This record gives sequence, structure tokens and C-alpha cells, in this order.
Amino acid sequence: MEGNEDWELGGRVSKEVIDYLGRKIEEVERAVVGRAEIREWYGGLKSLPGVGKILGMAIGLETGPMGRFAEVGN
Repeated sequence: MEGNEDWELGGRVSKEVIDYLGRKIEEVERAVVGRAEIREWYGGLKSLPGVGKILGMAIGLETGPMGRFAEVGN
């Protein structure tokens, strides 16, 4: 198949970009985690599917302790 070199180049360059961005995201996460005050409710948020360190912190900082909501849906 002609053009395989083009596909290989595109794939390799794309992977390099993804790897680079992954390292930069980790760098930002380390900085945020190092500065943020971790509260007891943080662990519960991280237990939700798809919620990691940064998203858990963002949700927690925006909503505060979940215990302040009397019922589900409040």
C-alpha cells in the first residue's frame, strides 16, 4: 500500500504529542495537588467512576461538603 510512510509519520508524531501533553498534565496535577487543601470528602468523590484527583478537587471546591445536602437531588 502506497503512502504507509505518511501514516507511520502521522501516527508517530501524534503519539509524541499525546505523550508530551500527558507529561504536562501530570506536571499541572502535581502542582495543584501540592497547593490544594485536601478535605475528608475528597476520597468519596474520587470513588465515583471517571472522577480523578483534579476533577474531584474541582467538584469539592465548587460544592463544599456533600453532607450539607439533606437528600439526593438537592
